[in-house]
Amino acid sequence: MGRALNVLGWIGYAATVAVAFATGWHDDILTFAGAAGGAKATLWIVWLGFLAYSIHCARHENLFRTVGLVGRYFWGRQICADLYISATLSLAIIHLNSADLVVTLLWVLPVLFYVNLAILVYVLIHFEQLIAHFA
Repeated sequence: MGRALNVLGWIGYAATVAVAFATGWHDDILTFAGAAGGAKATLWIVWLGFLAYSIHCARHENLFRTVGLVGRYFWGRQICADLYISATLSLAIIHLNSADLVVTLLWVLPVLFYVNLAILVYVLIHFEQLIAHFA
């Protein structure tokens, strides 16, 4: 059962990424010029590295069993709470950037299930928009 959930989870993630890039694609997604080009390239490297490591972990450990084990400890619960507080803050940034409740709601499930793997995809797609808010 755990293996099937693992495979189903990765299929869901692949579908999420495909839909996100297909609907959010623009000419500047793979452009690394300008003052923030290095930061954008770094984010791509972080996402690809984190994705590769997550796949590696999924091949060797059962996520649900591991979370259950970590959840027995105070620090384990604190780390999980911290992760989901950050996810909630990221959803707030998605809402502020999109100014569209529907768009925000479409990102809720991917962010809740995949957390940083989903958030990084959003940031990569909307990098220029997010940076423009600070200009």
